[in-house]
Amino acid sequence: MRSIKNLSTVILRLSGLFSVVFLCGSFISFSSPADMCGPDPLKVRISTIVKGKSKVGLLVGLIKDGKRHVFRYGRRSLTDNRVPDGDTVFEIGSITKTFTGTILADMVLKKELSDTDPVSKFIPQDTLKLPLTDGKEITLRDLAQHVSGIPAMPDNIPDLLTRPNPLSGYTPEMMFQSLNRCKLDFPTGSRHSYSNSGFGLLAYILTVKSEKTYEQLVTDRIFTPLGMTNSTVELTEKQKKNISTGYSFLVEEQPYWTATDILSGSGFIKSTLNDMFLYLEAVMGKETVLKQAFGIASSELRDGYPGTWIGYGWYTELMKNGEKIVCHNGATGGFYAFIGFSKSTGVGLIILSNHKNYRELDPLGYEILTKIR
Repeated sequence: MRSIKNLSTVILRLSGLFSVVFLCGSFISFSSPADMCGPDPLKVRISTIVKGKSKVGLLVGLIKDGKRHVFRYGRRSLTDNRVPDGDTVFEIGSITKTFTGTILADMVLKKELSDTDPVSKFIPQDTLKLPLTDGKEITLRDLAQHVSGIPAMPDNIPDLLTRPNPLSGYTPEMMFQSLNRCKLDFPTGSRHSYSNSGFGLLAYILTVKSEKTYEQLVTDRIFTPLGMTNSTVELTEKQKKNISTGYSFLVEEQPYWTATDILSGSGFIKSTLNDMFLYLEAVMGKETVLKQAFGIASSELRDGYPGTWIGYGWYTELMKNGEKIVCHNGATGGFYAFIGFSKSTGVGLIILSNHKNYRELDPLGYEILTKIR
């Protein structure tokens, strides 16, 4: 498998455990005139690329030449014909991992811990004892770069998958039981393989170190500094009134997902397009208190899959045209999301969908980022 793009169906299926109404008024551009029916070339190009890609609702947020553009399609649910907007709440799935990776980078910069610290420094070996590789323990860096060898999913999750909101009852103790009996898929550090288990463990360790829940940790470290006032792990009452309804690939309504702190940092953030613009602008280099942390988390620290590099959670992919795209995608039971930007053109992109149509939506981010100049 040559790239994140080619591998993403596998990733989305793991994170997943973790008809569009095209009206003239269904999209809007913040930086364009109010006439939604005008022949704006950017609107025409985006609509042509997006057409038919979602059977429920879809938001495309574009940063081009430093300006935000928003394109709105479809509906909030099959029973609510309102078009989703910048404040509509979506689940973003495994994009959550980029938040966790950025928190790790921030904590390393502030010398609160080291990315070379072993797991046993934070979780005693009488609670969790992971396999060694040539006598060496798995480190936080190994977890953040998906090179630990820990299997993609815990072996005691399948029994939960028939339930609505399947991971809500999965506890740290259950994770430790699974990891204590696991065999590594490969020697630690020898290659790269995406692991929800490993990233869940990383996020849990960060909560142990900070003595906070993951909700408190990500709020204090990222949401509040960036002004992301409508992003959470657990839905607030306000968000419940403005969240879109999620639908599976087969367009069946899905419950919203929750998790304990052993998995929250792997794929459970809820957010909006307006908030995700703030996040994307920050990772693209905007001056914020997290600029250095974002720079580390999104850098090319080591090889990932062929044709890719990985920092802490963030991937960089080399496209056929020579562009490098920094990105991550994610899915839950009823949502799909993508975030990324081109290092060559400076174009940034967010996709939020309340239909888990990853077969068509997954290539969409790459197509837009390589076609829009």
